[in-house]
Amino acid sequence: LKAVLTIAVKDNQKNHGCIFASGTSAKCDIQIWAMGVGEEIAYARGVVCLRKESAKVSWLGRSQQRPIHDSVRGKQTTPIVSKDAEGPKRTVAEAMLGLLAAILENFGCKRLELQAMDNGSGKLVMLYARLGFKLLSEKEGSAHFMEAPIRNIVELAPHYWVENLVPSDFDGQALLNGIVISTEADRSMAAWVKNPAIFASKRPADSKLEVSLTKLGFESDPRHLAQAVLTDSGGAELLSVRALLRTDTKLLRLQWIGIGRGLPAHPSIRGVRCFEPRPRPDQEADGKKPLR
Repeated sequence: LKAVLTIAVKDNQKNHGCIFASGTSAKCDIQIWAMGVGEEIAYARGVVCLRKESAKVSWLGRSQQRPIHDSVRGKQTTPIVSKDAEGPKRTVAEAMLGLLAAILENFGCKRLELQAMDNGSGKLVMLYARLGFKLLSEKEGSAHFMEAPIRNIVELAPHYWVENLVPSDFDGQALLNGIVISTEADRSMAAWVKNPAIFASKRPADSKLEVSLTKLGFESDPRHLAQAVLTDSGGAELLSVRALLRTDTKLLRLQWIGIGRGLPAHPSIRGVRCFEPRPRPDQEADGKKPLR
């Protein structure tokens, strides 16, 4: 047995045209091969998307849309408990479907969907129905869309297949989340470097805040200079905040708060409290909103 997981991340920032766009999507394509003596006897493929409770079976048979190998087709030769144990057995196709479901379940999926390409006899639809699938809809031709609780299909997988192929600590959902978070951070960093952001502020009146990120050193250098500059309606500097950001250690080191490189904040804003801070989880709700 061999399994390959391919993860693709879609950039929604391009669609929204904003560096603050969220909801970056990730998709994992899973392929499993079962090999006989020098040749492929079975293949299963499925896909799951982040934050989706339903996964899809793309193909069950052999690769390149071939049917299951004749030597194992329809033969219940695969034990469920262990390789040499007595008891119920599955066909290789059923076992591959169960193994695929076991991997997909690790991504947080609750349901499994497939399209039964029946030739009109109804036998394939009945086969999937016997395994726990229910018919959802039919379209013209031979397409039959079916769905089953993924936990029911996992029961088809031989226990020793799952133990040998899927690590006990594997968490597909955490894997996708981690990749998305890392990708969003990298893309946001690149966007900040390319296009500084400018915000209008009502406090002080008609002021403007410009936030920028500057890459330091060579391409491999993890250091960035982060800077926020607050100016009044006439362009005079009221306050600057500078910090050194290291993306490798995720460390932000504050370098200066004031004006220029050695002066304190502008007298017009120094010590003036005008912003409500975000509430902390450990703060008691007493109805009072202190200002900053």
